Amino acid sequence: MRRALLCILVVASSAFAACGGSSGKGKAANGASASLPACPLSALTSATKPVQVVYWHAMTRANEDELKKLTEAFNAQQHDVHVTLSAAANYTDNFTRFKAGLSTGVLPDLMQGEETSTQAMIDSQAVLPVASCIAADHASTADLIPRVLAYYSVKGVLWPMPFNNSNPVLYYNKKAFEKAGLDPNKPPVTLDAVKADSQQIVHSGAAPFGLALKTDSWYFEHWLAKAGHTLVNNGNGRTARATAVTFDDPTGISLFQWIDDMMTSKLALSTGTSDLDHYLAVANGRAAMTIDTSAALGTITQLFAAGQYQNVQLGVGRMPGPTSPAGGVLVGGAANYVVSRSSPAKQAAAHSDCTRGDRLHARVGVGRLDGAARADVRAAARVQGRVRPAPRGRGERRDGRARHRRVRGQGFGRTRRHHRRHLEGCRPTIDATTGGARRGGAGERRDRGVQRPCRLRDQRP
Repeated sequence: MRRALLCILVVASSAFAACGGSSGKGKAANGASASLPACPLSALTSATKPVQVVYWHAMTRANEDELKKLTEAFNAQQHDVHVTLSAAANYTDNFTRFKAGLSTGVLPDLMQGEETSTQAMIDSQAVLPVASCIAADHASTADLIPRVLAYYSVKGVLWPMPFNNSNPVLYYNKKAFEKAGLDPNKPPVTLDAVKADSQQIVHSGAAPFGLALKTDSWYFEHWLAKAGHTLVNNGNGRTARATAVTFDDPTGISLFQWIDDMMTSKLALSTGTSDLDHYLAVANGRAAMTIDTSAALGTITQLFAAGQYQNVQLGVGRMPGPTSPAGGVLVGGAANYVVSRSSPAKQAAAHSDCTRGDRLHARVGVGRLDGAARADVRAAARVQGRVRPAPRGRGERRDGRARHRRVRGQGFGRTRRHHRRHLEGCRPTIDATTGGARRGGAGERRDRGVQRPCRLRDQRP
């Protein structure tokens, strides 16, 4: 029987065909030879139906609404597998309960993990590389974006199935730009331009602040990548575990100096770690610009659609920052892991949930924007998709087709809360394939083969 192999990317789903197969060892999903653990696909055939799968996720607001619709559609279209959703408030909380479950035995069958947790998930020794099931199913990943596949692969093996992908973008109020005498269709693309536009916005009285800036290390990581700069040594953790940071140099210092200058000049408003206050600062006219994930488009649209923000016309641009030709924004978002401590039937069913089914097309965020805002975000994605950060460029395709697929596959299914954290005399856990700082999370257990290279401490006001 013909089956469709599907990886649901929120906003733009990438479906690819697959034919049935058997369990066993095979090649990594990206074509690299690797000895993989067996994927028990055949267990689903002999299991009592439907096999119950519990999926732990961290989608919120508009993205959670869409995930519920996708899950309902999957459950309705077949009767072999039934998926039950279990939501956490954010990625950090979802990962925390997963780590707790390594001791208590209370674990999901399918786990959504953000992009910074790849190495830590592998180190848990509790997940089955999805490459095993793709190989056993004789499936192809040809329709998936090569860069995203490389991001979630370690030593040539694809571990989770990419699910929701996003990037930071600039959100701005076009009406405030017009009031300040700026072109509302030309948002700033460099940090110097952000400062210059902020000065004009403040001096003209269009808004008390030019930029509302959330306290988030995510921006710094992306700014380094846009400068073509690594965060840690050993190829940003690609060639070996990182032992030292690399941003204590003029590039890193200049970024901190820019933030300090914006704050001391009263051109930027700090909104702390809140997930909404920087948006509300734009909505209430306190600032004209802010930066955050493209995944928030659905939530922002819901917020502005309430009717009380008549003085806001939403504009979306690419994330402003360094403009090195060797740089670009990172792959963001999350992916789904098959938990190997579940029964063989549940492992096969979990793989089926995230990769097999009819073609489902999700439209979160972008589909609910007005035409102008939708065009803005697609244009921003198109421009950002042309640039690849050097640390992630090894083996990537850089031709126009790959870039086009990058744009089509740019999903907006992520709502993430980042806690302010710093490394305390430790060695960061690095995702060896992503090329960025991949911190492993706090408190990994020393037993069961799980390394504890870092202790991360929240820094909250």
